[in-house]
Amino acid sequence: MTKIKQVLLIPVTSYFLISLLLTFILPLISRALHISSVMRIGWGFIIVNGIAAILFGLQVARKRRPAWLILIFPLLFTLAVYFLYGKYAYWFALIYLCLSYLSYGLKKPISVAK
Repeated sequence: MTKIKQVLLIPVTSYFLISLLLTFILPLISRALHISSVMRIGWGFIIVNGIAAILFGLQVARKRRPAWLILIFPLLFTLAVYFLYGKYAYWFALIYLCLSYLSYGLKKPISVAK
Protein backbone atom coordinates (compact mmCIF):
# COMPACT_ATOMS: atom_id res chain seq x y z
CA MET A 1 0.00 0.00 0.00
CA THR A 2 2.81 2.43 0.74
CA LYS A 3 4.32 1.82 -2.69
CA ILE A 4 1.03 2.82 -4.29
CA LYS A 5 0.92 6.01 -2.21
CA GLN A 6 4.50 6.83 -3.20
CA VAL A 7 3.68 6.38 -6.88
CA LEU A 8 0.53 8.51 -6.59
CA LEU A 9 2.48 11.33 -4.95
CA ILE A 10 4.69 11.70 -8.02
CA PRO A 11 3.34 14.76 -9.91
CA VAL A 12 3.54 13.12 -13.33
CA THR A 13 1.48 10.16 -12.12
CA SER A 14 -1.23 12.28 -10.54
CA TYR A 15 -1.57 14.57 -13.57
CA PHE A 16 -1.62 11.54 -15.84
CA LEU A 17 -4.31 9.74 -13.84
CA ILE A 18 -6.54 12.81 -13.59
CA SER A 19 -6.11 13.45 -17.32
CA LEU A 20 -6.92 9.82 -18.05
CA LEU A 21 -10.08 10.10 -15.98
CA LEU A 22 -11.20 13.27 -17.77
CA THR A 23 -10.34 12.19 -21.30
CA PHE A 24 -11.25 8.51 -21.42
CA ILE A 25 -13.30 7.38 -18.44
CA LEU A 26 -15.80 10.25 -18.03
CA PRO A 27 -16.77 10.24 -21.73
CA LEU A 28 -17.28 6.48 -21.64
CA ILE A 29 -19.44 6.78 -18.52
CA SER A 30 -21.50 9.55 -20.11
CA ARG A 31 -21.94 7.43 -23.23
CA ALA A 32 -23.02 4.45 -21.11
CA LEU A 33 -25.58 6.68 -19.36
CA HIS A 34 -26.96 7.63 -22.81
CA ILE A 35 -26.24 11.34 -22.42
CA SER A 36 -26.69 13.04 -25.77
CA SER A 37 -23.61 13.96 -27.75
CA VAL A 38 -24.53 17.65 -27.62
CA MET A 39 -24.57 17.56 -23.82
CA ARG A 40 -21.32 15.53 -23.73
CA ILE A 41 -19.59 18.10 -25.90
CA GLY A 42 -21.12 21.08 -24.12
CA TRP A 43 -20.56 19.98 -20.55
CA GLY A 44 -17.67 17.60 -21.00
CA PHE A 45 -15.48 19.22 -23.61
CA ILE A 46 -16.21 22.87 -23.04
CA ILE A 47 -16.98 23.28 -19.35
CA VAL A 48 -15.42 20.38 -17.41
CA ASN A 49 -12.29 19.94 -19.53
CA GLY A 50 -11.84 23.70 -19.95
CA ILE A 51 -11.91 24.23 -16.20
CA ALA A 52 -9.59 21.24 -15.74
CA ALA A 53 -7.10 22.70 -18.24
CA ILE A 54 -7.07 26.02 -16.37
CA LEU A 55 -6.63 24.23 -13.04
CA PHE A 56 -3.77 22.13 -14.43
CA GLY A 57 -1.92 25.26 -15.50
CA LEU A 58 -2.52 26.99 -12.17
CA GLN A 59 -1.46 23.91 -10.20
CA VAL A 60 1.75 23.44 -12.19
CA ALA A 61 2.69 27.08 -11.70
CA ARG A 62 1.73 27.22 -8.04
CA LYS A 63 3.62 24.06 -7.12
CA ARG A 64 6.56 25.10 -9.36
CA ARG A 65 6.42 21.89 -11.34
CA PRO A 66 8.10 21.51 -14.76
CA ALA A 67 6.15 23.33 -17.47
CA TRP A 68 5.95 20.25 -19.70
CA LEU A 69 3.35 18.79 -17.31
CA ILE A 70 0.72 21.04 -18.90
CA LEU A 71 1.13 18.97 -22.08
CA ILE A 72 -0.17 15.75 -20.51
CA PHE A 73 -3.88 16.65 -20.58
CA PRO A 74 -4.00 17.94 -24.20
CA LEU A 75 -1.95 14.98 -25.45
CA LEU A 76 -4.17 12.42 -23.74
CA PHE A 77 -7.22 14.25 -25.04
CA THR A 78 -5.80 14.03 -28.56
CA LEU A 79 -5.43 10.26 -28.14
CA ALA A 80 -8.98 10.02 -26.85
CA VAL A 81 -10.25 12.00 -29.84
CA TYR A 82 -8.39 9.70 -32.19
CA PHE A 83 -10.08 6.62 -30.73
CA LEU A 84 -13.48 7.89 -29.57
CA TYR A 85 -14.56 11.08 -31.37
CA GLY A 86 -14.68 12.83 -34.72
CA LYS A 87 -12.09 15.06 -36.31
CA TYR A 88 -13.81 18.22 -35.08
CA ALA A 89 -12.65 17.57 -31.51
CA TYR A 90 -8.93 18.04 -32.28
CA TRP A 91 -9.46 21.78 -31.89
CA PHE A 92 -10.35 21.26 -28.25
CA ALA A 93 -6.86 19.86 -27.55
CA LEU A 94 -5.35 23.09 -28.87
CA ILE A 95 -7.80 25.13 -26.79
CA TYR A 96 -6.92 23.12 -23.66
CA LEU A 97 -3.22 23.65 -24.32
CA CYS A 98 -3.77 27.39 -24.68
CA LEU A 99 -5.88 27.57 -21.52
CA SER A 100 -3.29 25.61 -19.52
CA TYR A 101 -0.43 27.69 -20.84
CA LEU A 102 -2.20 30.99 -20.20
CA SER A 103 -3.16 30.05 -16.66
CA TYR A 104 0.38 28.77 -16.07
CA GLY A 105 1.84 32.03 -17.35
CA LEU A 106 -0.50 34.20 -15.30
CA LYS A 107 0.26 32.38 -12.07
CA LYS A 108 4.00 31.73 -12.56
CA PRO A 109 6.08 33.92 -10.24
CA ILE A 110 8.25 36.48 -11.97
CA SER A 111 11.90 36.23 -11.05
CA VAL A 112 13.58 39.60 -10.78
CA ALA A 113 17.35 39.78 -11.20
CA LYS A 114 19.18 41.75 -8.55
